[in-house]
Amino acid sequence: MSFCNSCGKQNADTAKFCTSCGGVLSSNSIKPAASKKSFNWLLFGGIALILLLAAAYFVFFNRPQKQKEIVLNENVRSAIKALVYDWNTGLNNASVSSISSMYAERIVYYRQAMSKGNAAVILSDFFQKNPYFSQPITSEITIDKASDDLVIAAFDKPVSMNGKTNVYPSYLKFSKENSDWKIVEEGDKITDYNINKNK
Repeated sequence: MSFCNSCGKQNADTAKFCTSCGGVLSSNSIKPAASKKSFNWLLFGGIALILLLAAAYFVFFNRPQKQKEIVLNENVRSAIKALVYDWNTGLNNASVSSISSMYAERIVYYRQAMSKGNAAVILSDFFQKNPYFSQPITSEITIDKASDDLVIAAFDKPVSMNGKTNVYPSYLKFSKENSDWKIVEEGDKITDYNINKNK
């Protein structure tokens, strides 16, 4: 049964006009439509909220993690110096595996960015072409911070190959990969100068 909005008289559900005052009775089909409209807005709002929460989760948990600033104390200096000597021993022994294990996944190798796998291939080729290669470290190794999360080791190495010896002021840059120090850049000032001159 429906009630007239004008006089309050009870009428049959099928009636279109009030039997008492003749007023137009509102259709019962309007309420379900309004209810459906409300449901659509709730559904749309729920989906929008889920998408917003998913975006916030992605942004928060996928933002790059800032590495802790390196404190350059004696322990760090000693660790880096030991790694430089290990790297140099690997070179003198032509041990590609021991050297590449010291590299980060991505490395700048004599001014060229590459994977450590590519650097290992270059090293292997170098050792094959220069079987009598040797390089002692003849200077003190100086350790400094290159940036908040980067340490640079500088030293001189007399490189002997093909019967000639040349001294190269060299450097290795280290950064922490997980909890291990890894070489992220290898180079020397003479190669840097020649590359810059030829640009």
